[in-house]
Amino acid sequence: MNAFLIQLGDSLILVDAGTGGLLGPKLFKLPESLKGAGYAPEQITDILVTHVHPDHTGGLTVGGKKVFPNAIVHMDWRELAYWTDKSAEEKAPEPTRSFFKMVEPTVGPYIASGSVKTFDGETLLFPGLRSIPGYGHTPGQSYYVLESGGEKMIFWGDIIHVPDIQFYNPNITIKFDVDSTAAAARRKRGFADAAKNRTLVAMPHMYFPGVGHVAREGNHYRWLPLPYVNDAKPVVSESKRAQ
Repeated sequence: MNAFLIQLGDSLILVDAGTGGLLGPKLFKLPESLKGAGYAPEQITDILVTHVHPDHTGGLTVGGKKVFPNAIVHMDWRELAYWTDKSAEEKAPEPTRSFFKMVEPTVGPYIASGSVKTFDGETLLFPGLRSIPGYGHTPGQSYYVLESGGEKMIFWGDIIHVPDIQFYNPNITIKFDVDSTAAAARRKRGFADAAKNRTLVAMPHMYFPGVGHVAREGNHYRWLPLPYVNDAKPVVSESKRAQ
């Protein structure tokens, strides 16, 4: 499960917030990872939510308290409307129905403090950073497109869950899809466009670091991961700086 940090001018922007403690202790690493990169959760200014599933928004809170107290949470209005609709909860089959109960303790504190900002479909959110619809997996899932200097990178959200299977056959869906037909169509279109245009993409449900390209091989696709180099500089504590 990957989350991504974008440094854009004076803004520190997360794409998704991980699982928090909802899916066990082995996945609750985002705050520690941020600190290892030299940032504190309090420095995050904005969080772009691809969709409101617990593995993407569970990390917004711990113990009912905000992990990112100064952040504005952005999502498509369709996504917020769906997950706060009691009638939608009553109609939803499992496992989707059980996810509704996780919305209040995770997204709820941000809604209560006025820290959730919605947009409508394709929207320019920051200079060079926009949302595009990724509807299907959930009613308001969004992808995010970062462009600079003629280069483009797309943060896809849950376009894929089982890469070893779905690259070979994009028609295969997963029970977590709210609309599996739309999700499959979105995946096939996304794969085809990314392969044709050699677009750099980032995905949460992909082997670390989750960034790379999609290549077409006949009627199938293949994942070409971006080589990962750990070139991070050690974080120097304030006490050592003082010395």
